Amino acid sequence: MMSAEKTLDSMVRVDNLTLAYGNNVVLDHVSFEVKTGSCLFVMGGSGCGKSTLLKSMVGLLEPVKGEISVNGSKLWDDQSNMNQVLKEFGVLFQGGAL
Repeated sequence: MMSAEKTLDSMVRVDNLTLAYGNNVVLDHVSFEVKTGSCLFVMGGSGCGKSTLLKSMVGLLEPVKGEISVNGSKLWDDQSNMNQVLKEFGVLFQGGAL
């Protein structure tokens, strides 16, 4: 398991993330790190949790457990911290790109 401590080369870190809708667990114990200057692709079949993961990473779905850190700041610690962290994000929905 990864440590949640701040590293200068880590842009996004997901540690032991579990996401669910009610009792339906969609993702369980997901961990990964995106280094500064790298790209991340989220791929998979329909219903496997891609959008659920992204919703949590942009503040729309609170995790059941685990942490998401952006530039060393934990996203879900408190609302004021979340607002500050999310200023680093830009989101373009698929329909807008077509």
